Amino acid sequence: MIPSGPEHTDWVKLAAGQKRPMMLITAARMERLRQRISQSAEVATRWERLKARGVELLDIQWTPEKTAAEGTWQHANYGPPAHELGEIVQTLGMLHMLEPDPRYVAKIRDGLLHYAGYDVWCAPSFFKRVPPWRSELITSAFCFAYALGYDLVRDSLAPGDRECIGAALAEKGVKPILEDWLLPGRRIHALDSMGHNWWIVCLSMAGLGAISLLGDNPAAPGWIDAIERSVPLWFGYGGNVLQSKIANFDSGGAFYEGVGYANYAMMEYLRYRTALVDACPGCVPAGHPALERVEKFFLHTLYPASDGYLTVNFCDQMISKAATSSMRLLLANGVASPLANWYVKRTATGQAVPMDLLLDADEVTETPVDSLPTSVLFPGVGWAVMRSSWEDNATMLAARSGPFWGHAHADSGSFILFHHGRPLIVDAGFCVYSNPEYTKYYVTSRAHNVVLVDGKGVPPEIFTRGTKFHGTMHSLLDDAGVKYVYADATGPMAHLLARHFRHWLWVDGSIVIFDDLLAHEPACFNWLLHHAGTAEMDGQDAVVRNSSAEARVRVLHPEQLQAARPVAPAPDRPDEQAGYLEFSTTQKQQQQNFVTVITPLEGKEGQLPGIEKFEATDLLGIRIRGETTDTDIYFNLLADGRRMHENSCASIEGWETDAYLFAVSRPKAASPDDIGNIRRLIVVGGSYLRRGKTVVLDSLSKVDALIVPDTQRPRISIHGQPAIELNIHQISRPREVIVNGSAIPFEFTEREQNIRCRVSL
Repeated sequence: MIPSGPEHTDWVKLAAGQKRPMMLITAARMERLRQRISQSAEVATRWERLKARGVELLDIQWTPEKTAAEGTWQHANYGPPAHELGEIVQTLGMLHMLEPDPRYVAKIRDGLLHYAGYDVWCAPSFFKRVPPWRSELITSAFCFAYALGYDLVRDSLAPGDRECIGAALAEKGVKPILEDWLLPGRRIHALDSMGHNWWIVCLSMAGLGAISLLGDNPAAPGWIDAIERSVPLWFGYGGNVLQSKIANFDSGGAFYEGVGYANYAMMEYLRYRTALVDACPGCVPAGHPALERVEKFFLHTLYPASDGYLTVNFCDQMISKAATSSMRLLLANGVASPLANWYVKRTATGQAVPMDLLLDADEVTETPVDSLPTSVLFPGVGWAVMRSSWEDNATMLAARSGPFWGHAHADSGSFILFHHGRPLIVDAGFCVYSNPEYTKYYVTSRAHNVVLVDGKGVPPEIFTRGTKFHGTMHSLLDDAGVKYVYADATGPMAHLLARHFRHWLWVDGSIVIFDDLLAHEPACFNWLLHHAGTAEMDGQDAVVRNSSAEARVRVLHPEQLQAARPVAPAPDRPDEQAGYLEFSTTQKQQQQNFVTVITPLEGKEGQLPGIEKFEATDLLGIRIRGETTDTDIYFNLLADGRRMHENSCASIEGWETDAYLFAVSRPKAASPDDIGNIRRLIVVGGSYLRRGKTVVLDSLSKVDALIVPDTQRPRISIHGQPAIELNIHQISRPREVIVNGSAIPFEFTEREQNIRCRVSL
């Protein structure tokens, strides 16, 4: 029984008087579509394609249950008939409402009656689990088809057929899902065990079925109540320490299973939410802040290209599949910004979901996409995405350091690079889960752009249990042509490494990667790079090319490396083989650093900057000589944790600092002693930076900061302790000081040429 009380909503009363179809494929939406067909050649063409597909669907033969129950995959062969029926109901239902044809209704009715004759809507493998499952994702797919189909043709059904179809929806779909996933008494799942996409997909489609049965099944209102009360708990699930689970969503709206499963989960939930508002005007569905934030995740993981788009494909995600359906539904539910319209327009080509035709807006209001920042960090799931601009064919770098469980791979510290509209440095992707290569290769460390220890990565057996210590991403900085972020990838590799940090510093078109590694025992280290297209060695550089896109990869440190080209299953194609690059140290040692520079090329002569390496005791450094600016980057090895109870003070080429990493950009030919000529200053893990008697930066606690000097309006991006007393060098009193995007109070001391300000983070 579902408890009633002050939270109970009279769904029957709210739905009273609604004319069927009362949800999703409604008469009002179809009339609007009729108008759009007459006004838009593009919409008319899509409608004609739908009509042609409808003719094909009329000849579909129904699948016997014996055939559906065959197959070795966990879903057996139940998936094709369930999804096929869903397409038939959507397509023929829409066609019938604008161009009535008794064949359409008959086909929908016959399909609903046929699959009502199945004993179950759940594959045999689930009944063999302990305890047995009576429902799964395919059950939800049948619920979707039956909820829509029953709503569309109910009033034209003979009483016996109506009772048969309604009973099948309730007894084979809605009730098994609710009893397995939600209701006390028989529930076997928890948010902690199956609280990712399965939970919300199954409950949403059970909810869709309950809405369709309003007025016909007395239990339907209670079912909807129970689902509505539980939805915020799924959105707000915060993880579980004992079972090594993380929150479903992070504070920025990112879903830890990646873009594809975020789209799946949100699409199914938003279909239910849309249907609830359709059927029960005036109701306010359950919500959660993550519902409004997930748009940000979809936007920032899209890469627009002149001939299409790419998607950040960490986890089990296709590189060429976007979250278009979810974005349409977010717009339809009023929880998305006009930027979602831009996303839909950029990704809608080739979309084949019939109901998408109903959800396109009449007049599209767009906000310029370049109003978005060019970098974003999703700390809860360990994703960072940085791009040179929002223009087509720009350069995008994405990095991940997060959990390893479910659909998340053993890829802490991995990264990908898109350039000139093409993927260059890539993730190995995934394959059908029943293929042995999925767990043997695709989810493992070797399939990603990480560092291995003696050829070993994260233990594969952790995949089922999840990582106890997740990888994390930190300290995103982006201003004035500089982008920086770092990963702590130690946790998943803690059995081999006591320290595993990877830094990305993107300066004027070159991406510097610094790896800081400390093993428990002396070992050889393997630096992996998976690529699209071809990769050839040109002296000390690896040149990666994919069509018009090209990048040079140079490992500057260590000098003695053994290059190899192993082969493995190709990205997303387990039946093919592809090579990748592996750079290995030749002598075992406990502590190791790699310094690598990746420079995406623009196809112009002279575009490649000069890159110089310099080393000293306890120091690694590189100098990048650009067309107008030189940047010196210093890695202070004394700051890597080797000193206990002592600060990491170092004298480095005239600089005094305790910083872990710092970089200084100045005009070409400017003297290092000319502090007033500094164009950009990056300090990571430092509390002071001085040159001679000049205090360039001072903070009692160590900070990560990017400073852009300006006589009138200096800008500072900073991460660190909650309260920071910050001093920076300034020649004259500025008009204002901008810290993390906002003007803050400050003091200026003319004699010391110093700005002092209190920063609260």
